[in-house]
Amino acid sequence: GSTRIPAAWCGVVGYKPTTGLLPARDRAGLTVGGPITRRVGDVDLYRRVVLGSGAEALPARPRVAWSPTLGFNRPDPAVLAVAERSLRAWASASGVDLREPALELTDPAASWTARREHGDGDAHRDADRRNRAALDDLFGSVDLLATPTTPNRPHPHEGPGDELSVGFTWLFNLTGHPAVSVPAGFTPEGLPVGLHLVAAPHRDGVLLAAATDHERLRDGEAVPEGPLSGCVTRPHQRSTTRLPGWRSSTTPAPDTQE
Repeated sequence: GSTRIPAAWCGVVGYKPTTGLLPARDRAGLTVGGPITRRVGDVDLYRRVVLGSGAEALPARPRVAWSPTLGFNRPDPAVLAVAERSLRAWASASGVDLREPALELTDPAASWTARREHGDGDAHRDADRRNRAALDDLFGSVDLLATPTTPNRPHPHEGPGDELSVGFTWLFNLTGHPAVSVPAGFTPEGLPVGLHLVAAPHRDGVLLAAATDHERLRDGEAVPEGPLSGCVTRPHQRSTTRLPGWRSSTTPAPDTQE
């Protein structure tokens, strides 16, 4: 997720295309090229020029499933509040059919690590298959899935250490779904937060049409930054996906570490 996570933490847009539309850059097929841009329109320009894809209209009443955890994340309450508030403001303004299914997926970290380090995820094939089946079932009834882009707030300049904020993004590098992070707002401390939108494979046009519609709301009115009524208020435990020996890269990269 090296486009979506930096985009979320810089208040800009980061896009991961459907896996397979561009050549993979690693033997495991997890590295997917994609742009980081200021506006969704620039992402769509990239998609049309590089991928040769045409525009696609957003359904009149898009069906969007909200999942605050995907079943395994423990997001920072402040991050969760900003992302959910942004989604609900968009849903209210644009007539989105917002749904909240009980989505219980398996953390893909073990599968990701096995594939990345050894090129072999056979030991985790059953869990991967269950995740794909659950997502196939979900996208049979909705157009988009929405989550926070990251479980944690942006890390300091010295880097994340051995804690990665990949809980909402790695999964979709494994499954191949297209995804985009759009600016959602700021925490009370002024740290940027991203809203993560995911579509069914090869529905990149619908994904970016939704991102454009969300951007129009952000352009048209400020989303209030107060606490969200009903937000999770349990004591926060920082989400800690850990990889021994992992070091952050200072180079903007293909979408792998999200």
